Amino acid sequence: MNGKQMAAAFNEWMRRFIEDPGQFEAEFRTVATFQAARAKGELPTYGETCVAYLRLLATQQGEPAAIGSEPVSLGADSQVG
Repeated sequence: MNGKQMAAAFNEWMRRFIEDPGQFEAEFRTVATFQAARAKGELPTYGETCVAYLRLLATQQGEPAAIGSEPVSLGADSQVG
């Protein structure tokens, strides 16, 4: 996904958030899950969820291969929090 495609997907995310904030209530509930994972020294999975949502937005905008379909793996050297 290039920068222009990514910007378009984030703009679509914001448009949807403004039009229907209730659709994103689950995002606020994920804060506790994110913090609990960090407290246990685990890598939170929120980023993977975001990638899936950006893939959906890109597909809906006519960019089906924009982000790719490979699983997200942050690797062992990723920092937690």
